[in-house]
Amino acid sequence: MKTQIKTVLWAIMILLLTSCGPTIYYQVYQVAPSEKMKSNENSLIYEDDNCIVSYNLWAERGDIGFKVYNLSSIYKLLYINKLNS
Repeated sequence: MKTQIKTVLWAIMILLLTSCGPTIYYQVYQVAPSEKMKSNENSLIYEDDNCIVSYNLWAERGDIGFKVYNLSSIYKLLYINKLNS
């Protein structure tokens, strides 16, 4: 009888300590390039005299990141204003 109670308690404890797997959430959004951006096969590219910013929104698992390439001289800092102006 004691071993049955211990077994049931262990089973309940194991169930309480386990969790569900991560939920994968995909959001679909249609992106169109603005006048200053070029559309490549799988990315959007903004380019000016100082930098190139590349967005790959169609990457696996919906990568929302971007890559910035500094085209200016090595010692010139590049500031990015992420606010909508």
